[in-house]
Amino acid sequence: MCQADSLDLWWEGILQIKDLAKYSFKDVLALRYVPFTNTWEEVADGSPVDLLVRLTPQAPTLPTLVDVTLGDALQIHLESHGDLPKEVVAFLTLYLPYALQMRWAQTENKALAITHFAQTLDGRIAATSGDSKWIGNHENLKHAHRMRALCDAILVGKHTLLRDNPRLNVRMVTGDSPIPVIIGSLGEEAADFHAIRKETLVVCKTQGPLSICKYLEVSIQDEAISTHAILEALFQKGIYSVYVEGGSFTTSTFLQQGSITQAQVHISPMILGSGISGFSFPGISQMEDAIRFKTGRFVPIEDHVMYLGQF
Repeated sequence: MCQADSLDLWWEGILQIKDLAKYSFKDVLALRYVPFTNTWEEVADGSPVDLLVRLTPQAPTLPTLVDVTLGDALQIHLESHGDLPKEVVAFLTLYLPYALQMRWAQTENKALAITHFAQTLDGRIAATSGDSKWIGNHENLKHAHRMRALCDAILVGKHTLLRDNPRLNVRMVTGDSPIPVIIGSLGEEAADFHAIRKETLVVCKTQGPLSICKYLEVSIQDEAISTHAILEALFQKGIYSVYVEGGSFTTSTFLQQGSITQAQVHISPMILGSGISGFSFPGISQMEDAIRFKTGRFVPIEDHVMYLGQF
C-alpha cells in the first residue's frame, strides 16, 4: 500500500467506489490498492484489504488501513484510519458519502438532491449586473467539479441556461460528467447551447420542440413543477443523485418544497451591499417560519469557508 499522501489517488479510489457501490448488493466493499495500475480493485474474502466500506453496520470487520461505515444520508464514520494524514481523513470524510448516495436513493425511491452555491458575507451570489466571477475561490470551483463527478445529474433552471450558457460538465478533476437537467420549456434556438446534448433531460409539463435532447414530463403543484415529482422521475431513470446549481429561483423552489437533502453554501469574505440574493422566498414575517437545518458543519476551503447543512 502506498503512503496515501496524494489526494488525487484517493479521489480515484472514491470514483471507483461509486461505480462499485452503485451496482453492488453487498453489505461490504473490500478494496485493495494496485500500485502498478494506480487503481483500486475489489478483493475476494480472505485477501489483504486496504480500504473497507461497510454499507451496513452489521457487516463483518476486517484488518484494514481504512475502515468506513455508512451512517445516515451523507454521513460516514471512520472507524479507523491507520496513519493517514489529517488532510486525507478530511478528504474522505467530505467526499466518500456522495459516492454511496445510491443506498439513500434506493431507500427513499427518489434521487438525492444537493445544492451548492457561493455567496458573499451579505448573502449575494452575483452583482446587480449578474456578474459572479468569481465569488468562490479556486478550491471551491474544484469542489464543484468533484461534486459534479460524484452526482449522476446536474440541474439548472432554463433562465440560468439562457443567461450563462454553462457547460455543466467536469473539467477540473477526473470523472464522468453528469447528465444535464434543465427545468422549463426550450425552443430550437437553445440547440447550440453547451449543456444541450443528446443525454440532456428537459423537465416541463409537455414535450417541447427541441429535438436534440430528451424530455421529462412531470406534474404541476400550485402552478409550479413539483420538485418531488422531478426527483422521483429521475430515480425511475436510474439517476440516484442530482446537483442543483441554480439559479436562485430554482434552488429556492427545491428548498421551499422540502426536496433538498443538503445545502453546500460557500461563504466568501467579501461584501457587495446589493446584488442578487441566493434565495428567492415570499416575505417571512415570523422567525418560526424560517427554513432551518437539522444538522450542519463548517469546512475550510482555503481562506474561505463552506457550510454543509442537512435538512
